[in-house]
Amino acid sequence: MKINPIKTGNFSPLSLKDKVRVIDPDENPSEWAVFQIADLRNNRSSINYLGRKTTLRTFLG
Repeated sequence: MKINPIKTGNFSPLSLKDKVRVIDPDENPSEWAVFQIADLRNNRSSINYLGRKTTLRTFLG
């Protein structure tokens, strides 16, 4: 699994309520699920599922 922030400026620190893409390149790298950061404590995050998206463009980074 790969978690990428949906922001300009890739790999910036995650913040509360940020939206992130979760990609599983072993299944289908052109599909991803969208989650929102619900809680950040002790270097762990809790996320809420917002939906699934697909595109012809592959997001690998």
